[in-house]
Amino acid sequence: GKTTLAEGLLFKMGSTTKWFKPAEKNSVLDYEADARDRGGTIDAGFGFGKWKKTHLNLVDTPGASDFAGATVGGLAAVETAAVVIAANQGVSVNTRKGWALARRAGQPRIIVVTKIDAENVAVDALIAAIRATFGAVCNPLQVPIGAGEAVSGLVNVLTPAADAPADARKKAESFAEGLKSAIYEADDELVTRYLEGGEISADETNAAFCKAIWAGTVCPILFTSSAKAIGFDELLNFIVTVCPSPAMGVRAKLVGADGAEAAAPEPDAAKPLLGRVVRTLIDPVIGKINFIRVYQGTLARDVPFADPAGGKPGKMMPPGRPLGKERKEVGAVGPGDIVAVPKIDALSCGDTVRDPAVAGVLEPLPFPRPMVMLAVEPAEQKDIQKLGDSLRKLAQGDPTFNVNRDPRIQELTTSGLTDLHLRVMLERLHTRFKVACKTKPPRIPYRETINGKGESRYRHKKQTGGAGQFAEVAIRVRPAPRGGEDPLVFKNDIFGGAISGNYVPSVEKGVRDRMSKGVLAGYPVVDVEVSLWDGKEHPVDSKDVAFQTAGKNAFREAFLQANPGILEPYAIATITIPNRFLGEITSDLNSVRRGRVIGMDAEGDFQVIKARVPLSEMQNYASSLRAMTQGEGDYVVEPSEYDILPKHLEARVIAGFKAEVEE
Repeated sequence: GKTTLAEGLLFKMGSTTKWFKPAEKNSVLDYEADARDRGGTIDAGFGFGKWKKTHLNLVDTPGASDFAGATVGGLAAVETAAVVIAANQGVSVNTRKGWALARRAGQPRIIVVTKIDAENVAVDALIAAIRATFGAVCNPLQVPIGAGEAVSGLVNVLTPAADAPADARKKAESFAEGLKSAIYEADDELVTRYLEGGEISADETNAAFCKAIWAGTVCPILFTSSAKAIGFDELLNFIVTVCPSPAMGVRAKLVGADGAEAAAPEPDAAKPLLGRVVRTLIDPVIGKINFIRVYQGTLARDVPFADPAGGKPGKMMPPGRPLGKERKEVGAVGPGDIVAVPKIDALSCGDTVRDPAVAGVLEPLPFPRPMVMLAVEPAEQKDIQKLGDSLRKLAQGDPTFNVNRDPRIQELTTSGLTDLHLRVMLERLHTRFKVACKTKPPRIPYRETINGKGESRYRHKKQTGGAGQFAEVAIRVRPAPRGGEDPLVFKNDIFGGAISGNYVPSVEKGVRDRMSKGVLAGYPVVDVEVSLWDGKEHPVDSKDVAFQTAGKNAFREAFLQANPGILEPYAIATITIPNRFLGEITSDLNSVRRGRVIGMDAEGDFQVIKARVPLSEMQNYASSLRAMTQGEGDYVVEPSEYDILPKHLEARVIAGFKAEVEE
């Protein structure tokens, strides 16, 4: 009910003429066709309005962790994160993940419970579950009057109405002391007065409440019902009178060119411009649209800004306040505002928007790393260039969707947060850019190497019409130290001028060419030392191309003699799971995925496992981990070193390569 809640707030503020709802497929904030079809948020949706003379910016972000990149960008645009919980569903996996994203961003939080009119809602049990999950900082600010379909209103814990039903009033009073203590602890003078029984005004309470939310020492729980329009006025009143405002400061840190922290941004409209792109949309008609949160200074048309890539400064296009897909042009905006600015190609999501006079950039946003990969190729060969260009445009709008072409294995790959995330992005490739593609699991970037010594003498002779070719080379090969910067250590051990010096680079070039194409299974060869120790040449027919050819073939023969093998890439996987799944996860890593657990740490009810695992065994890990942990597990992988692939698996890789060649 998160987007329905946001749409209700827009309607209450008069920003929209109707309460649009995702279930009716007419949502203002979820205006993309795929979001409406799914009935769930994919991108951050922006809206604004006015309540009691206060301008309010609202960002609706995805609840599903599949699209967490949009949530990270949205959090950078606001002062307060509202974690939304459906009363009839309780604290879910995605609730935990959303809370964690806000906590890592250092964002003040409130909890908004929706659907309190649903059947079988036990408010007391829900409050207890929230406190058990997120801590004693969570305190109800309201309690519902009635239950289920009989819900008729709310009672404020701090100021219960005299005419409220006795049972609801009594329950509100039972929460009052805990909430007041949490609020006043943010102010030494007020907590003393409170403990001594002194009077504290509503304005003083609100100011202390705001400071406590900003400090994270209290997280109020508010309640709503969209079906009965309960709690919306109260929520808006709370936002504009208590929740932190832009005037309280900027949490984003500015970092200088040397990596040291620079002067903190100030919410002052008179200072040089400083802001952040919190979302980038690539519109097929308009082009690039950047959504910018202003932290400092004034953003207006023709205001200069520094090119993040180091090019010459650009000038700002006319800004507009976004309401779904619409933009209301404004002359200028200051700290705290969010605007959509079209047609600035130099900026993309996450970039710092700054006056050229501002030194340093804002710390990078903590976007989650994409872990799920798919190789892609165009359905029609004529679209090969269009495919790459279109994928890169999609990637500009989503930092958690990556596109990479590996020149060593000639494969275009995409990576995303989950299978669903990738599927949605590739559907957009088709609907927005009219490019159809085929997908398959990506090739593992194996490497070939040798484990012993070998030697070969190869003569290349060609006398079939025209100029002849002649070259003879003798080489020895042996293993070089693993993981060297250069895959080849080439030594010229020729004595007595058996080969002219100008042909030695030709031999090396031929060897490198053969190494780049592989010998066993088409993967690059690494960690080899080659010694050129003898050879012959012809006064007429010897030439560069002949010695290249001789070098290629001599290397192939020597390589096959030197106990060749295949190296596979390993990764260090960091896996976070609830404690109850520890045994199943470690067993899977050790016995199924050929991994080795190298460390474990406890974090509350969670375990953080570090394991060294072959990269090939992690290809389907996202879906497997989700199934094993009921969606509660997370992981990241960092590339590690290469190691020998077991012989039975090596045979499969070689057989697969031969089948591809035959096909």
